[in-house]
Amino acid sequence: MSNILYWLADTTACGYYRCLLPGSALQAKGHRVIASETVDLNADPGEGTITDAMIQACDVLVGQRIGKPGPSKLWQSIARAKGRSHPLVYELDDDVFALAEDPTNPNQPYWPERLVDVVKNLACADVVTVSTAPLADVVSRFTSAPVHVVPNAIREGLIETALPPRVQPGTVGWSGSATHDGDWAAQGNARHVSRWVRDRGVRSGWKLSTIGYPPMPLAQSFAWAGPLFETSDPPWEVIPGQRDIEIYYSLLRMNFDVGLAPLAPTRFNRSKSDLRLLELAALGIPWVASNVGPYDQYGSARGGLRVKRGREWWEMLNAVTSGDELREQLRAEGQEWARTRTVNRVLPLWESALGLPTSPGAPDRAAAGGKAP
Repeated sequence: MSNILYWLADTTACGYYRCLLPGSALQAKGHRVIASETVDLNADPGEGTITDAMIQACDVLVGQRIGKPGPSKLWQSIARAKGRSHPLVYELDDDVFALAEDPTNPNQPYWPERLVDVVKNLACADVVTVSTAPLADVVSRFTSAPVHVVPNAIREGLIETALPPRVQPGTVGWSGSATHDGDWAAQGNARHVSRWVRDRGVRSGWKLSTIGYPPMPLAQSFAWAGPLFETSDPPWEVIPGQRDIEIYYSLLRMNFDVGLAPLAPTRFNRSKSDLRLLELAALGIPWVASNVGPYDQYGSARGGLRVKRGREWWEMLNAVTSGDELREQLRAEGQEWARTRTVNRVLPLWESALGLPTSPGAPDRAAAGGKAP
């Protein structure tokens, strides 16, 4: 069995899905897994820090989205170390090159200067892992290392925690952060959803619920709504770590009858994953999504309906909320799809990327992602 170190950039959603969750599955296979946001070559053991001794003894070091000056300098130093035998695996879940040019994203100002180090970090990595094929195409321009596409997956057993469908009318819901202003502004998405809620809410009692910061276009469009618009604080700002993911799932289960996934047709979104739809599908929540980027290949067989133009939100929301038969069909099809994307189904792709013995039952590479050409 192998010693695997995860050098985390965060312990929220990206850190969980790209490191902590696959790490827990690898640990269940017998590997020794340590994850930390801190690397200090001079630290004493037992302080929650990856130390020089741990690095010397490890079989794989995974660095998640390393881009800040201090961590980048250390990553490059480790890569140059004489006698190093363990591979350095650079993990990236977003197109930070496109993010650096996206003024609608509040994280944009932090990235232009960091890209210099990101390029260096990619160049000295032995392996790169990403979540989508379009992102693999992006990073392949900056490294000669093999780039492995490993899709995001859900934990085993999540599907079985889905609640039975509630009596309608109910709640259409969206979860996310302040980075999605552009997604709600595109094609008048917020305006069209607001008009639908105004009509169905007054006539039938439907309302909108958000988990996390309500994007500005959404908040402005729902200024009239009063009790038809409610929001919950995101758990990841309160309780860092794996527990907050379970709180998040609970909020989705309790609050959402239909999930919303608007997306703007931007270069950054082209490389995003389908994780939002996967979470909703696993929990038996039908979704309505923009026909953009990672969502443009999915129809009802994945648990939801797609919107090609802003005005189609009205039509698709009416369809998914007007009868139990379609909702139940979408629920069943979504959960069937989600069963193909559990962490154990995807684990062989992680094992291949990290140079570990591969478990039986590897998913089809064309369907689940694989090593980039």
